Amino acid sequence: MRYILVEDETNKILKEVDGDREFRSGTPPDLPLKPFRWLPLEITNPGVDDHATHTREGPVTVVEIDKVTKTWTVRPKTADELDADKEARIPPSDSIQFKAMLDVENRTLALESKPAVTVDDYRETLKGML
Repeated sequence: MRYILVEDETNKILKEVDGDREFRSGTPPDLPLKPFRWLPLEITNPGVDDHATHTREGPVTVVEIDKVTKTWTVRPKTADELDADKEARIPPSDSIQFKAMLDVENRTLALESKPAVTVDDYRETLKGML
């Protein structure tokens, strides 16, 4: 179990430890004459079922009278985050890989008597395929 050392007057967190490693008994000692106290840590950390569409945020740490809680939440990704994820999966426009892909695309279009695509248009096409 994890414990948090908290300052009594301000509830400021001073230290976080693993009780089994830090204390022989596994639990912290009472500190009746000290200006701080040990509190158990409770963690709420839900799993993310679909990393492509959801993200985890946090933690939010709250010092209560008898414990400290750390809580993460899961929320849907924003449109900007989804777009950034797709953009990150496409090679940089100045890379050899991207230039080769664009070249193949434009050669194929030329064979079909269609106009060549620009770098930006091709990036958008690739993002739409993801």
